[in-house]
Amino acid sequence: MRAERLRAVVWRLLAVAVGLALSAGVMALTGNDITGFVGAIADGFGSNLDSTLRWFAPLLLAGVAGAIAFRDGALNLGLDGQIFIGGAASATVAIVVGPSLPPAVVLVFAVAAGIVGGALVAGFAGLLRLWFGTPEVITTLVLNPLCALFVTWLAGGPLAAESAGGNTESSAILPPALWLPSLAPGSLASVAVYLAVGVLVATGVYYAWTTWGFESRVFGASPQFAFYAGIPNVRVYFRAMLASGGIAGLVGAGEVLGVQHRLAKGFNPGLGFDGIAVALVAGLSIVGLAFSALLFALLRQAGEVAQITLGIPAELVDVMIALIILTTSVPAAVFWHRRSRRRRESRSSAAPPTPPSRQPQEDAPAHVLDSPQGQPSV
Repeated sequence: MRAERLRAVVWRLLAVAVGLALSAGVMALTGNDITGFVGAIADGFGSNLDSTLRWFAPLLLAGVAGAIAFRDGALNLGLDGQIFIGGAASATVAIVVGPSLPPAVVLVFAVAAGIVGGALVAGFAGLLRLWFGTPEVITTLVLNPLCALFVTWLAGGPLAAESAGGNTESSAILPPALWLPSLAPGSLASVAVYLAVGVLVATGVYYAWTTWGFESRVFGASPQFAFYAGIPNVRVYFRAMLASGGIAGLVGAGEVLGVQHRLAKGFNPGLGFDGIAVALVAGLSIVGLAFSALLFALLRQAGEVAQITLGIPAELVDVMIALIILTTSVPAAVFWHRRSRRRRESRSSAAPPTPPSRQPQEDAPAHVLDSPQGQPSV
């Protein structure tokens, strides 16, 4: 088992290296300064460490959100929308409740509102899957633009700041007392970095040492075995959707309260899909998420610097990320192909045991609980 894990890590590192090499080739072909861009990446550990940490926190949280969903069989592609709603909920609580309560209490309520907002969006998509069989991969994608439009309306309407020319497309700047504390005076990075690391550690503890985490690991490894073992697949699935959406909502709260300090139209620069990429490059590994998020944060901060100092287009960073995802998906595809082949061989060599007779639980439709694949039926 250890040898297999080590081999998977080596292959993934090689895939990332190949992706970076291909990115360097694209930069050379387009006439951009490779040496300058590499220097900008290196500065992410030095003079631009603050910018690296600014991107590291939301990317790590979004990566954890994506990994939880994918590990537990939920294809939650709506992290972007959940980030938007989380930020909107946090801003609304901070603006409405802020004048009447102590700042520390308001901050706690605002962060909690962001988590709840994201969880509600993801939970809604999960319920559509369980009740009507609508695939969450579709509903979450459809909800993304709807959530973005809602934030546009909210920032330009009820929460809009008054200006001489009329309403703007953002709220007023929140009072400094309602900002998440910065790591240093004038720093772009806030205590969201500590929150992100804490969420990552808590997720690792959850999967390694809790009963629910054990159920999730069994369900992710073999949904059929989980079904025959009596693991409630509906609960595993719905917990994953709520947790994934809640952490995505925390990303939105961190952006509004810790970085931009207001609710603005389009405040989310695609962190949801970046988080999915972080999770995929990490191979859904809890430890790998930290390194994957750090890599993406270095690329993001280097892209900002290179665009200003070297004239390198910001879209080039997106190309680099796409190439890294492409190269890392190859070993992942091989892994899943071998895994599915072993499952088919094991099913053909031995008949499955008779499933235990279970009464349908009250919290889910019977047709979902009786799915022999252990997945919510669609």
